[in-house]
Amino acid sequence: MQHHTPSGKVEATISGASPDDVKAALINEMLNRGYSITNDTSYMISFDRPVDNVFAAALLGSNYDSTPNARISYMLAKVGDATRVVADLAMITNPGSLFERRTQ
Repeated sequence: MQHHTPSGKVEATISGASPDDVKAALINEMLNRGYSITNDTSYMISFDRPVDNVFAAALLGSNYDSTPNARISYMLAKVGDATRVVADLAMITNPGSLFERRTQ
């Protein structure tokens, strides 16, 4: 799905918040929702959680790993006194392996 934003993805600009403040709030919220941090850099943080939908698992699972992960990544950019946050959601087959495959 294409969103009517500059990035074409879900995004928001949070006034008066630093990227560190936004990142701390995202970590708290995603941990509360059962996600784990899988990647963390200065400008991006990603969270994974095994899919609990039987149909998605059947469609996106593989012989190597039958349970795909839902991965949500947030890109952070400081814009003046605000922080722009762009979100990306993907289903990951064979998460954490050399055979990882991403489905938007």
